[in-house]
Amino acid sequence: MLESNTLAENLAIAEVPGLYGLVGIPELLVQKIWLRGDYRKEALKTDCGQRLKVIRPGKWNRLGGPDFTGAEIELDGKRILGDVEIHFYARDWTAHQHDVNSAFDGVVLHVVLFAKAGDSVPCRTEGGRLLPLLHLAPLLKDGLEAYAMQDALLALESTDPLDLAAPFLKRSLPDRRARLREAAGVRWKQKCHYLEVRLKAAGNWSEACHQMALEILGYGRNRSPMAELGLRYPLSTWVGIEGADVRKRYDEKAWRLQGNRPANHPLRRLEQYARLVAAVPDWPKRLGEVLRSDEGVGEAEESTRAYRRRLQLSGLRKRIAEEVLAGEVASPRAETLMIDGLLPLAAVHFGKPELYIHWLHWWPGDFPGGLRQFLQTAGIVTQDWPLSNGFQQGALQTLIEREG
Repeated sequence: MLESNTLAENLAIAEVPGLYGLVGIPELLVQKIWLRGDYRKEALKTDCGQRLKVIRPGKWNRLGGPDFTGAEIELDGKRILGDVEIHFYARDWTAHQHDVNSAFDGVVLHVVLFAKAGDSVPCRTEGGRLLPLLHLAPLLKDGLEAYAMQDALLALESTDPLDLAAPFLKRSLPDRRARLREAAGVRWKQKCHYLEVRLKAAGNWSEACHQMALEILGYGRNRSPMAELGLRYPLSTWVGIEGADVRKRYDEKAWRLQGNRPANHPLRRLEQYARLVAAVPDWPKRLGEVLRSDEGVGEAEESTRAYRRRLQLSGLRKRIAEEVLAGEVASPRAETLMIDGLLPLAAVHFGKPELYIHWLHWWPGDFPGGLRQFLQTAGIVTQDWPLSNGFQQGALQTLIEREG
């Protein structure tokens, strides 16, 4: 019998577009999404139009054979017991030779993440039975990068920071910092790649800034509807609008409100953005003037404290908060706006790669407390190396890679 579901298959990685460029998604993450039922279940249908209901996802099988055993589903009202196999693409069924492996004869549903043109070859068991196919990506509640980050942060919450830091503590302190800077560089490149695409799609600097600002103000829960409003209503249409007009735009979208703090309510964020535009109608132009006039150049290896002092980074931060954001976006959301969108966007648009060093030493934005604990336990944070965006980005990337 052919051996299947080897370690290599279980560690399969697909590169998919994320918020900030290509993101490596492990197949294990897709399996976790299926196991948790973390997708929209209403009106499920297979690729052939059969009505599907998932009663039990099955038992997660980390050994050989199908990914989930003993699942229970309904197809057009008929209850079926059997196994479920998870892949990135439908073609992976034959690529992994499941079609000639009797261990997969009990599979009753093939779940794939992506639908791809030219990938419509019917999947059959060794006995010739045609398998129903479910495409998972259109059913996901968030982007795949959000799932990867959520998975990593869930692991962070359930793990002692000392256990996470233990491998780091075996390295010298300079080596630990170098490793985190290297991981942060991965995220910087992802962000710049993605924002270059966004810049081209937006057509100009001002609209790209406008769209990114609204999206980031949506926080993790409401980024998508905020981004859609940024696309639907250009920057010029936000000048002079007030309460009723803002409310009308808010009412166009469905929002995820459960668990939101009052300060993060999307209506409040839209009103905040309208006030910002009223105060500084050309705020992206003003931001460009501030960043282009900044001649700061430094080295990543320089301590954060020394870099911020020598480059007067606090002064730049204050100018942006007051002259560009009109005091409307408070910390740490203002920092998130800079590090997730505006600094990498400016680096791409103005051809200023040196902004990467600013980005490394910039103040951290909205990061979970567990990352701070990890960095403190690992001995990274000191008086000369206060908490910074670069180390938090590096810690997050390291954790994502660890979970993958």
